[in-house]
Amino acid sequence: MSFAIRFVPPEEAAWELEPHDVRYGLIVIGEFSEHFQVDLEFWRQEDYVRHWRHALERITSDDQISCLITSLGDPRTSMMVFWWPLYRTGDTIRVQNAIRSFDQLGGLFDSENPYPSVPPRRTVSEDGDPISEWSMSVDDVRKFLRTM
Repeated sequence: MSFAIRFVPPEEAAWELEPHDVRYGLIVIGEFSEHFQVDLEFWRQEDYVRHWRHALERITSDDQISCLITSLGDPRTSMMVFWWPLYRTGDTIRVQNAIRSFDQLGGLFDSENPYPSVPPRRTVSEDGDPISEWSMSVDDVRKFLRTM
């Protein structure tokens, strides 16, 4: 499969668990894959999966911007969100990996509707460096959604 995002058992993860409530996840985009840690203090595992489904349904319908949150602390006390912004152009979805502090997002961050907080797509950083980006097709995401 060219795209997937899921929780994985600890033995499949790339590093050892931290002492607090953390799980492991894996994202696959074509040949690229990356493990990530998921904070379960604010959202439960089911909340992440529900969000991922909704975010992917958005980007495969008419929405041009979405995001996959992979770690979220309580926005009232936490400082940042770990996410993968999604940008759709035609039948191609571009994926970037980002860590954003809540104060960078401008205004209040709504964990139930984070999509307005996703910044416009940029391909070059403020320092002029290229921003890492991966591509997948809308059909790849639709195939994955059928397996969720």
